[in-house]
Amino acid sequence: MTDRQVEQARQLLRAGRPGQAQQVLAKVLQQRPGEPDALSLMGAIAYARGQYIAAAKWFRKAVAADRKRPMYHCQLAQADLVTGNLSEALAGYERAIKLKPDYADAVAGKADVLERRGKPGRAVSLLEPLIRSGQVGGGAAVIYVRSLRADGRGDDALAAGESLVGRADLPNPQRRSLLFIVGRLRRERKDVAGAFDAYRAANAIGAPDFEIETVRRRVDTIISTFSAPMLARLAGSGSDTEIPVFVFGMPRTGSTLTEQIIHAHPEAHGAGEIHDLSHLARMMPRMLGLETAFPACAGQLSAEMVTTLGASFLEQLGTYAPDARRIVDKSLENYELLGLVQVLYPRAHLICARRHPMDVCLSCYFQDLPPGLHPYSTDLSHLGQYYREYARLMDHWRQVLDMPILDVVYEDLVADPDPQSRRIIDFIGLDFDDACLRSHEAKRDVRTISYDQVREPMYTSAVARWERYAEYLGPLREALGDLVEGGD
Repeated sequence: MTDRQVEQARQLLRAGRPGQAQQVLAKVLQQRPGEPDALSLMGAIAYARGQYIAAAKWFRKAVAADRKRPMYHCQLAQADLVTGNLSEALAGYERAIKLKPDYADAVAGKADVLERRGKPGRAVSLLEPLIRSGQVGGGAAVIYVRSLRADGRGDDALAAGESLVGRADLPNPQRRSLLFIVGRLRRERKDVAGAFDAYRAANAIGAPDFEIETVRRRVDTIISTFSAPMLARLAGSGSDTEIPVFVFGMPRTGSTLTEQIIHAHPEAHGAGEIHDLSHLARMMPRMLGLETAFPACAGQLSAEMVTTLGASFLEQLGTYAPDARRIVDKSLENYELLGLVQVLYPRAHLICARRHPMDVCLSCYFQDLPPGLHPYSTDLSHLGQYYREYARLMDHWRQVLDMPILDVVYEDLVADPDPQSRRIIDFIGLDFDDACLRSHEAKRDVRTISYDQVREPMYTSAVARWERYAEYLGPLREALGDLVEGGD
């Protein structure tokens, strides 16, 4: 019966019904808590939802239940990779390869780690036998072309990318990612039309449904819940800690650069996109015995509840760097949670990463953002609409929050990094250290899509990029309206 239930859950997951699959698997695990396939599928569900830390926990349980299954090691390694644990990811892929030397997914995963760690030549050498043998799934084609580019072989990368993207046996998710790389390679060769064609084709693959009204209703609820009277009622209830630093904003606004400057300081640590605060918000009703989901449930917070919630997040934050005086959480969605931050940590530090709205939206369109997590990013009009809601919420926070917000403008940061870096470090209450001016030299594994940029000195080539593509951007300009000139 258990095997039949696991297969049922697998079919439900393939049919796009993860919630029902999860219910079936929960029953299986009640009967047999160590059932490895059920544990693996629970991890796959969490991973598909972007809950990567939870996914890693499930995959770790699957590995513990059956250490001889290479797939479990590979799944855990992939979760470790996206959460920034590259050493563990590399070890996991190597364990999978030891169990199954011809395991293409594990070989591709190992190459992915090598490229992210600045060893693209080794990644290319590892993948070439797979590519020659025609094995292009499991991300091998994408990682191969990306590694060729990172190794300084741009012409080879473009030729390989345009050849591989036309293969009928290439899975669509990989085709999408490959088209984004082809677009970047075309863009680097000043081929405006060719680049935009590639990006447009990439965004058309697997484009999800997007309803701006859903976003507007959520913003309305946040604004009505975190009103000035509500914030005043809970003033003084939160922790007096100064450890948390929240860097937030839209994707592609320079948040990773800002975090890297802080991380380079010997008394600070960049934890990356840890999503702990948003997880706390989702769990708030269960933790406090409330029936209403966040954000509406926050209106029922009491001073005692604030103490409970604040301790939970702070305990988790401390695990990333127990001795650091400042720890950065750069989960961009935290812009929705600034009212909660003020309630819980009124002495924390808020840094808003900003950039020209046209460049923000175009850079999102040019980036292989997960469409399930960023459904607005595949359409220029949707991007403009979403940006307007982001700007509307930021206007609200600037009116009602007592906490100062430091705006770090991307264009200013890359044009003159010395004073901007000093301004950032001063804002978070630390003495300046010259290491912050050499932030690209800081040794760390970066989990975000900007991982390749933090290894390079700052550059200004992305400033006003949108002007080169202006003829294609009518829908974006129309959706942004008056924000085209003003930003948020």
